[in-house]
Amino acid sequence: MERENIKKMDVTALEKILLEVLDNISARKYQKGEKSAMDDKNLLACFTDLFDQSKELEKYMRTNFKKDKHIIGILIDYKRPFEDGLLSDIKKLINLKKLEIDTTQEERYIERTFHTILDNFQKLNMYIYNKYKQDGEMRAVLTNILMRIEDLSEHYYWVRIKERQEKDLEKH
Repeated sequence: MERENIKKMDVTALEKILLEVLDNISARKYQKGEKSAMDDKNLLACFTDLFDQSKELEKYMRTNFKKDKHIIGILIDYKRPFEDGLLSDIKKLINLKKLEIDTTQEERYIERTFHTILDNFQKLNMYIYNKYKQDGEMRAVLTNILMRIEDLSEHYYWVRIKERQEKDLEKH
């Protein structure tokens, strides 16, 4: 697509095109067997990195926006799942798998926790976007967090695909 056409399109249309392209790429990769969910060590590393980036965001916010109590409240909600022991839950999951113990319930709990993090991040991101859209440094930190969240979203996407395929095999 030429640049002139892209400039004329509205952002929503462009996002839809990009999502379609990404979906097609993902589908092709999956059909070739190139893509799968992360292993547990990568999952732990991904959540750990997300937590570290969240600490950077908190430090920046507490330094620059300490008078904005609303943003601090949203940030606390966003970080709560980590503080409730998410990283230790993933380490426990890894150990249970080494012992060949069924981990389905623990895995679903961690996935639900991830969805809580995602929902709270979206609240935080929307608030910042609406109130502090000119703050480029904070937007950069949020972008890094968003990239890690996308990695985790893709992981859970492939987990669901695999689950669906296993159910289809059981039917046959």
